[in-house]
Amino acid sequence: MNPYSTNKALYFIDRLRGIKSGEQPSPIHLYLYLSDLCNHNCSFCAYRQDGYTTTELFISHNEDGSVIKNPNRMLTLEKVISILDDAALLDVKAIQFTGGGEPTLHPNFAEIVDIAHALGIETSLVTNGSRLNERAISALMKSSWVRISLDAGTKETYKSIRQINKDNEFENVLANVKALVKERDRVKSDLYIGISFVVTKDNWEEIPLACDLANGAGADSIRYASRFTNENDDYYKDFGDEAEALIKKEMAMRANESTSFNIINSLSERRDDLRLGSPDYDRCAYQQLATFIGADMNLYTCCCNAYNNRGLIGSIKDCRFLELWNSKKKEIFMSTFNARNCERCQFNLRNREINTMIDSLPDTHVNFI
Repeated sequence: MNPYSTNKALYFIDRLRGIKSGEQPSPIHLYLYLSDLCNHNCSFCAYRQDGYTTTELFISHNEDGSVIKNPNRMLTLEKVISILDDAALLDVKAIQFTGGGEPTLHPNFAEIVDIAHALGIETSLVTNGSRLNERAISALMKSSWVRISLDAGTKETYKSIRQINKDNEFENVLANVKALVKERDRVKSDLYIGISFVVTKDNWEEIPLACDLANGAGADSIRYASRFTNENDDYYKDFGDEAEALIKKEMAMRANESTSFNIINSLSERRDDLRLGSPDYDRCAYQQLATFIGADMNLYTCCCNAYNNRGLIGSIKDCRFLELWNSKKKEIFMSTFNARNCERCQFNLRNREINTMIDSLPDTHVNFI
């Protein structure tokens, strides 16, 4: 099973048909950033890189002009509840709690997950795993999946690339993964538990070690992905091919093992996106099927354009999510948006497949199968 399949839009032909006819359907998938604050300071974080797309509106300044790269911005519980209520009314199928910052730093994180489930919305979480306490783990048992960012195979590298002072954080996160797995198995939850590894020049040689750790902790998979920077694929020119070879070697070694543990090579796909740079198509259908709400209360097109004026659809600070989504402002924004003007896109493969699906839908005599 590959949870990162790019053809999931096939399940929503009605919404694809709506896009083809010029409508703007409700989103299927909502990315919700509960917090811009993070307790780690990863060297590869897209929201804290000087001059990168997603730093434009993310990084702020003190009155003395000093830079704030880790802003203490969080959505209020009241605002989150209104977003969840509106998501249910819009028939949003799934909400992904991600960042930005670390979602589990939100003081009401577990309660928010419970509320989403009570509304019948599927949930997932992208986390550094450091704050997966008993209450959070309990709430996540009704979620669809959790992805924990490990990004290292040793304690030393983990501490270095995540720029943290805690000596035992690496062990703490692995213990939390095991606790999550243990509770999942105890209550017979369907929760899918994945490990994420962003391949960088500082950690790529630990690809096999991280694979062993993920498997040993009881995770369902490990996914290797690329770093997004202004260098695009030039960042990988000195080690990228070797890193991909290591991943493929691990996949080959484990191919015949009698285990359900899965190794997912997203690095190759993402490097293709980085090589392409700007999309070679006009229509960004992905932004109509999935949308992003930041902890700054802004609605954005995607994570590549999050916290960037190009991707800024509008603010929900003084209105509801439902109101903005159904507004003329949003309609005009999406109808005039041209994907070719984006600097890069990590959803190129998805967009190409979705656009192919839309363009392949017949226009006439559809009942004469």
